[in-house]
Amino acid sequence: MFEQQLIIFGEVTIQNMADERVHGVLTNIKRRRKVLGYSSDYLAGLINLSSNAYYKIETGRTPITLANFLAIVEVLNTSIDKLMQPPL
Repeated sequence: MFEQQLIIFGEVTIQNMADERVHGVLTNIKRRRKVLGYSSDYLAGLINLSSNAYYKIETGRTPITLANFLAIVEVLNTSIDKLMQPPL
């Protein structure tokens, strides 16, 4: 049976580091969407999601799938690398 273990570096855990990285990616997605003038409803339609499903992804309430992430990258005309960078 697999048990999830957290490795602690001072006060920061691997899980916290992952959470911060995901939050940064979602922040970059939202910023890029706004730069392009896309509403969340419009972007949701472009990637064949309901507005509610997209909202939950962008706010971190639902995990983003690889397929949805790649669709968002394409629609936002950006690269995975740019979305993975820490937000400014």
